[in-house]
Amino acid sequence: MTLIDQISINQVAGSPISLSSKANKMGAADLGEKFGDFLNEAMNSLSNQQKNVEGLEEAFVKGDLPITDAHQLTIAAEQALIAIETTVQIRNKAIEAYQEIMRMQI
Repeated sequence: MTLIDQISINQVAGSPISLSSKANKMGAADLGEKFGDFLNEAMNSLSNQQKNVEGLEEAFVKGDLPITDAHQLTIAAEQALIAIETTVQIRNKAIEAYQEIMRMQI
């Protein structure tokens, strides 16, 4: 399941992303590790999408992909583009949050 699929499922279900009761008992280090794992999984998914698009492009150029299936290439390329844009926006928000935390006075 890709990052975009996970976000879409949460929006369709109408439930905000929240921590489970198990997560409420976890420490900050555990939550940080869990978040890091989530980000690694999302980046791996993004990489796999990009490889899929590259494979379809190569098949199309070689003529192995029928012209009637060219829409698969377009759809895969658009999904990869949206995933990259989403990843960049998440990165920007994380950097903004970090900078805001660093500006806080103790």
